[in-house]
Amino acid sequence: MTPEQKAQLQPHLDAIAKILDEDSDLATMQTLEAIKLKVRKQIQTHVSPEVGRFYRLS
Repeated sequence: MTPEQKAQLQPHLDAIAKILDEDSDLATMQTLEAIKLKVRKQIQTHVSPEVGRFYRLS
C-alpha cells in the first residue's frame, strides 16, 4: 500500500473505530480480556463480512 493509499484509508478507519467505540458498553469492558472479547466480536460481526465481500468481488 502506498503512503497516499494509507492516507486515504485512515479517515475511514478512524470513523469505523468511532462507531465501534460508541457501540461499546464501557462498564462491561473493565479488563483486558473483556476488551479483547468485545473487539473480536465487533470485528467478526461487522468488519470481517465486509472484507469477505470485497474478496468475492475481486
